[in-house]
Amino acid sequence: MGDHSQLAPLQPVVRKEPKGVVLVIYPFNPPIWTCIDPLVGTISAGNAIAVKPSKMGPHVSTLFADLIPKYLVPKLIAVVNGAAPEATKLLELRWDHSEQYTGGRRVGRIVSIATVKHLTPVSLHLGSWVWGHPYGVRWWKLRWIF
Repeated sequence: MGDHSQLAPLQPVVRKEPKGVVLVIYPFNPPIWTCIDPLVGTISAGNAIAVKPSKMGPHVSTLFADLIPKYLVPKLIAVVNGAAPEATKLLELRWDHSEQYTGGRRVGRIVSIATVKHLTPVSLHLGSWVWGHPYGVRWWKLRWIF
């Protein structure tokens, strides 16, 4: 690999500082875990978060909108319920850090184009692949295998 002795005098420093406000848009199929996972990480890192639940899970969205302000700090967490118009308005805003979106490719393109306008880092989890399958086999192909 080589000699790295010239790097010995360097003293790297880890700076622990919050990134700012993060937008998370999550899908309806695993609504609770997909929302709580980035929520915990974002808040524990010292950031604020805006959560946009899926319109397809209205009961979970309403539950989150009721419980999050009740048990967590409302100034750090905002739950925005709604459909495409509300999501479009959220994407027009400038966010300090990674907008996390989990869902399909069509909306993923819309999210990534919206983040380019403000040069916001983005995390996209796209596709309809079977989770954990090493070859990305679609679910209907698995039905024929089993």
